[in-house]
Amino acid sequence: MNLAARRPHLRGPLDTPATVMSDLGETLAQNRMSMLLLGDQTQLRGDRRFHAYRWFTEPSMRARHPADETEHHSRVVVADLRATVARRRGDADVVRLVARLRAASEEFAQRWDEHEVKVRRADRKRIHNAQVGLVHVDCETLMTPDQTQLLLVLTPTPGTDAAEKLALLAVVGLQQFA
Repeated sequence: MNLAARRPHLRGPLDTPATVMSDLGETLAQNRMSMLLLGDQTQLRGDRRFHAYRWFTEPSMRARHPADETEHHSRVVVADLRATVARRRGDADVVRLVARLRAASEEFAQRWDEHEVKVRRADRKRIHNAQVGLVHVDCETLMTPDQTQLLLVLTPTPGTDAAEKLALLAVVGLQQFA
């Protein structure tokens, strides 16, 4: 067992995946561990830069999570976006994003019509990473006072092998193995 697993309080900011996002789900910044775990999302353009758009239009996004979590994530993504719409009522960027999502995804349109609103602060996720397999993480969300940006911090779920997998990922990085 490595030191990080025996003493999780010694984990530092460099080995904890963290992402800064806009309230519309656009990735503004990622640290190295976030990029290693989730891929570089800062280079995405157009509608692909919005998490909700990728979730509902790109099957590869859903493949990162076990199938039994898909419905939960879909509901959370829509409820979060609804909360942003409520805060930014009438904002043209928000209105256009929702319209494009409704046109691109029947599932999104159906969930949107359910009118579920929720602000997520903490969640537990299982993320499939091609290098290390399934990683169990706790996701904490911290918002700026004006609620326009949020910081997502992913920490290993206690009682799982996530700390070891993240430590391994930090070492192997993006290397490809035969």
